[in-house]
Amino acid sequence: MSTDIRPATVAGSFYPADRVELESLVESCLESDAVPKDKKKIIALVSPHAGLIYSGAVAGEGYRLLKNLEISKIIILAPSHYEYFEGGNIYDGSAYSTPMGDISIDSELSNELVEASAQLNYSSVGHGKEHSLEVQLPFLQAVLSDDFEIVPIVIGNIDLTMATDIASVLSESVNRSNSDVLMIASTDLSHFHEQDKANLLDKSTAGFIESMSINELYTACKSGECEACGINPLLIVMEAARLQGASNVEILKYATSGDVSGDYSSVVGYLSAVIRG
Repeated sequence: MSTDIRPATVAGSFYPADRVELESLVESCLESDAVPKDKKKIIALVSPHAGLIYSGAVAGEGYRLLKNLEISKIIILAPSHYEYFEGGNIYDGSAYSTPMGDISIDSELSNELVEASAQLNYSSVGHGKEHSLEVQLPFLQAVLSDDFEIVPIVIGNIDLTMATDIASVLSESVNRSNSDVLMIASTDLSHFHEQDKANLLDKSTAGFIESMSINELYTACKSGECEACGINPLLIVMEAARLQGASNVEILKYATSGDVSGDYSSVVGYLSAVIRG
């Protein structure tokens, strides 16, 4: 690994580049009167990744559950929107940066994962201008103490077998860790349908997530019954959580871009969920 710090590439577009403005926006996204239905240990979150003005309130429903928790390591899995590659790439630098500061990469856990999985590699490929991982970071900085570290993984082209192989390695590493480790799957749902069709597609996806139906979700996305640009990170995290004994999935919030813009003719679906042990 190098000492390179991955810059805040989408600051000023997906979220404010000014630290004070960003902190204010994130705090507003974390405000909610919703009461969690369960208080078992949080194993993973599913979180959207659009611009914060569109999906921030949905993402905030998940991240606010992390307040006051002693989580020191976070494995973030996000899809590659801009570069094609096989497997998953862990950023080969020392940190990720946002306007709220730098977040160190956990080199020990990263090394362990790369050594254990033929599907995971060190590379900056996929990380360069990828927004789906970066937009998760300001939320973590807002709700956790300053000393947490991340393992940032951008997932490229994989099949279901590769997904389950990566999930097995993640689960084994988390189980061996002496620290509280959280996993995050970054995904949006359906893209560019009118509101009613988006709701139908996304309801189906949410049902598969809620029931932890990994094979069915994979098949449904392949057939077009469901849509999720982060299907690969989602499959990995769901399976890794299952291997860690996950017993409950709660869908926290669902919305579309139309709920913000008022244009329901072509929307993107957003969902946040928590997976507990």
